[in-house]
Amino acid sequence: WALEQKDKEHVYLTNFVARFDLTNRESATEMFEHLIQSSNLPNKRRGFIASEYHKFQLHHADKFWAKHSLALAKQYLKLNSERTSKELACAAQDTAIYDAKTAY
Repeated sequence: WALEQKDKEHVYLTNFVARFDLTNRESATEMFEHLIQSSNLPNKRRGFIASEYHKFQLHHADKFWAKHSLALAKQYLKLNSERTSKELACAAQDTAIYDAKTAY
């Protein structure tokens, strides 16, 4: 992934989290730090990425992870509410079938 694009820098933690659909701050941070220490990246590029990452950690990380957590929570609630709606619809159908059977 880090070596895919050569014309524009794309190796930032935010892109890394989005690309690999990561949800946990600690593990994402650990994996990204491992990536930017990789000898597969040229030294100059590694230095640039590490510098940008350090700035991000100082100034933007908390806000990013708060927004990311909120987005995940919203997604989770939406999926849960859809599931609950379907379960309620099934329960209503089962009740209607039971009532129809017992009415006769």
